[in-house]
Amino acid sequence: MAIKQVLKVDYAIAEKPLESVNGDQAFFQQHDESAFFGIVDGAGHGQDANEIATIACEFLKENTHLELTAMMQALHVHLKGSRGGVAIICKIDLVAAQINCVGVGNIEMRMFGSQTKRFVLTPGVLGYDIRTPQHQTTDLNVGDVLVMHSDGISKVFDLYDYPDLPWDDAKTIATTIIDRFGKSNDDATTLVVRIA
Repeated sequence: MAIKQVLKVDYAIAEKPLESVNGDQAFFQQHDESAFFGIVDGAGHGQDANEIATIACEFLKENTHLELTAMMQALHVHLKGSRGGVAIICKIDLVAAQINCVGVGNIEMRMFGSQTKRFVLTPGVLGYDIRTPQHQTTDLNVGDVLVMHSDGISKVFDLYDYPDLPWDDAKTIATTIIDRFGKSNDDATTLVVRIA
């Protein structure tokens, strides 16, 4: 009988709210053979944005049975009538060693390691107007680092700005990104997943 190989993950979330509460929220849930995680950025910042992000994250965590594209479309409907927001959600199959992602808006998702990749997100604002979200699948290898962050982080940073990123642990990467590349005029949140 073959032994099932299951990837291990190290993850960390770091944030820098502009006001007393963060208008971005990140979450990470792990099960035996999968992980589900994402970031939601409520429109604006402060308390109003925080309420939208909280509502969105609760909805996502309650609807993990849905396929990712359907989940994002359902979130869009759920946020109608609010100020709206943007989001990216991902599921990792720890046995198949694959990540599946769907994102809407100006959130960033990148992969470093066995390949360097910038995930393409669908333009739009959840709750207002979006195109059909595009689903992306990528194979994973031990040592890969997945970095997602809200627009409170400068999109221009790259490996030459942070050459130790491929080797640092998830907590160090997340806090370094916030400290070095966080903007001074917006909420900033980053979620880092390292495949071990």
